[in-house]
Amino acid sequence: MNSRYFACREALRYVNAGYRWAYWELEHSGIVELGKLVEIEALLDCHSYWSPPQEAKTRWLTQDVLPAVRSFIQAHRAQEILYLEEDQIIEEEELGHEWIEVPSNSARAAT
Repeated sequence: MNSRYFACREALRYVNAGYRWAYWELEHSGIVELGKLVEIEALLDCHSYWSPPQEAKTRWLTQDVLPAVRSFIQAHRAQEILYLEEDQIIEEEELGHEWIEVPSNSARAAT
């Protein structure tokens, strides 16, 4: 399984969606679909994604990834946000798109 990302094609920015956490909580449950536009309200309403149970909580997920995703979604919600895997971003870069990964921390996620 490749890494999963939320990406704004207009800004050419993307942020880590949380790898397997995103797969199980969002993709597997049908909230998002690879290569498709994200329905922002459905994503924001997915309580299980935003509030992992104690056994799934890690610093990486709760302090880095999820705050960065929330900030990214808020900053780009007026634009189209895609849910992509790593290979899809690489394919886009090969076509000349210069994607920039947003760091996984909430202080810098919107830029």
